[in-house]
Amino acid sequence: MAVSRRRYGGVSLIELIIVLAIAAILVMVASPSLTAIIKDSRLRVAANTFQNTLAFARSAAVARSAAVTVCKSDDQETCDSSLSWAQGWMVFVDTGDLGNADDDTIGDIEGDQRLRVQQSLNTTITAKSVDLPNYISFNSNGFVTGADGSYTSGEIVFCDERGSSGRMRSIFLTAAGSSRVGDSAATCP
Repeated sequence: MAVSRRRYGGVSLIELIIVLAIAAILVMVASPSLTAIIKDSRLRVAANTFQNTLAFARSAAVARSAAVTVCKSDDQETCDSSLSWAQGWMVFVDTGDLGNADDDTIGDIEGDQRLRVQQSLNTTITAKSVDLPNYISFNSNGFVTGADGSYTSGEIVFCDERGSSGRMRSIFLTAAGSSRVGDSAATCP
């Protein structure tokens, strides 16, 4: 009687360990680039969020035929020029001195008419203004104006803990009120 031998397919324990070791090496090689992608994404989200706020403020200024201001604020009630834009901001109808939320002549009980607030962004992100005052005010025509009524333009630079060696995102704001997000040549704060 002949004994037939069947060969069963499968993988040995040694083959499985080798495949797992190769997979672990590939994951270790890919993880630094994944970290950079996540950090770049955070910067992109921060810059786009601020640009959306500027577009909203400009639109509100034209729709209301009134000055609308975006200022730095960590409590979403008062403007604070010592802060970074990444620590939060608020948008309000500005009927008094430009950039001052406390002296407005119309609005709610606090004396201002807040339209939108933004709490602090990711704690690793910082932002600074280049050639802009500590607030951004749009007049009733949607133009960016300074305290003296002159038109102004500038840039807001967003950086993370990588500083100038990492990828920075900037919002370029024109005197006509339009803005765009792009890469920056400025240095990080």
